[in-house]
Order: sequence, then structure tokens, then C-alpha cells
Amino acid sequence: LVLDNERVHVERLVIEPGKSIATHTHSRSGLGVAVSAAQIQIESAGASPRTVQFKPGDFQWLDGPVTHSLKNTGKTRFEAIHIEWK
Repeated sequence: LVLDNERVHVERLVIEPGKSIATHTHSRSGLGVAVSAAQIQIESAGASPRTVQFKPGDFQWLDGPVTHSLKNTGKTRFEAIHIEWK
């Protein structure tokens, strides 16, 4: 957790190569911004897993609620910031 106030909730995400983040839900819409390059596999219920190659500065808008898990399938550490508006 980086910041949590009446307007936003901001988290820093770090996933080492080969590691995963278990299934979780983003209840609000938000913006994810990659800080480092990495290859990430994203799995959502009812959808085929997809692999995304992130570069620093890449971003994805999540139209909440979104439930997914993440796995770093690359060889480098993945770092990102996720911002949810309240």
C-alpha cells in the first residue's frame, strides 16, 4: 500500500520471475502502470490465460470489478503501480 485516502487507493506491485499473485478482486475501476519491463500471464475466470509483454510506462485500464491472478513468466522482476479511484 502506497496511499489510501478519501479519493484514491494506490498499491505498488512487485512480482519476481516465476512468482505469482493469487486470485484477487479490484472492486473499483483503476489504472495499472508498469514501472519495469516483464512478461506477465493474466488469468481471469471464464477466459483463456493471456500473456502480456510490459515495457516501462505501459498502462492498462481495469473497468472494475475485475478478478484475476498474475504470474511473472519472464526472467526479470515486474514492478507496477495500481491506482483505484473511489
